[in-house]
Amino acid sequence: MNKNNILYAFLFVVLLVIGLVISNVLRLNREVKDVKVEVVYNHDRTIPKSNSKLAPDLELMPPGDTLVTDSTLRSLILSGYPSILNEKLKEVDLKKVEHIASRNPYVYSAEASLSIRGEVEVHIEQRAPVLRLFTGQNEVYLTRDGRCIPTNPACEADVLVGSGVLKEKIKLNDSINLKKLEADTVKRNYSIVRMWKLACFLYDNPIYGTLFDQIDMLGDGDLQLVPKIGNHVVLLGGIDNLDTKFADLLVFYRNGLSKVGWDTYKTISLKYKGQIICNKREKK
Repeated sequence: MNKNNILYAFLFVVLLVIGLVISNVLRLNREVKDVKVEVVYNHDRTIPKSNSKLAPDLELMPPGDTLVTDSTLRSLILSGYPSILNEKLKEVDLKKVEHIASRNPYVYSAEASLSIRGEVEVHIEQRAPVLRLFTGQNEVYLTRDGRCIPTNPACEADVLVGSGVLKEKIKLNDSINLKKLEADTVKRNYSIVRMWKLACFLYDNPIYGTLFDQIDMLGDGDLQLVPKIGNHVVLLGGIDNLDTKFADLLVFYRNGLSKVGWDTYKTISLKYKGQIICNKREKK
């Protein structure tokens, strides 16, 4: 390559950079065209095929539950930042946009940016509910990130139901950080913390989670599960050794209960390490 070609290439790069800078300056001086919101739900969960072989009539858990929509959050942003559509792109306070969107209890994170088309784009990640907890006359969702959030009658999540005897009083719209409670040596055995940890385990391990409809907290502090198939309950006891307990239960379901019948036993207990104790149903 001769010196002239090198010079031309250098000038081309310089002009290209100048053109991009000018283009960006002109773009930032234009008024905002629109506010676009995109909500990402929990679509990263996969259901192992082994469950369908175990119980083909089970309805598999959907990949994500919609608690808040793009249009709802867009309206929230526009009402909280009414001047945004009259501002130039360079004047937009992106942190303010993110703060307004994060006020919604169903929003886990919000990230705002400016597009080359002259729009404010807001990327939202929704919180992932793992348990619908009934507390007296109220009901709340417990989320994977350890929050207690209100239910939404317009957009319901298909998650486990939780009920029973709770030592703690939970009010509607309480802002509870379950992870902080879990870290507290005094409060880690709270009923709500143990129910949440069990729900998270079943959420993270859908090969087990899709088998159950409900978690109950019994008066003695033991946890009990109500399965989707069969006429029995699974007495779990505490939340220790969950991997082992559920692995043993799955083997028992496949190799035992599927042969003798799903309604043979009234109670299946996993309370004791390395043991599965079954209480037979009385014949009428």
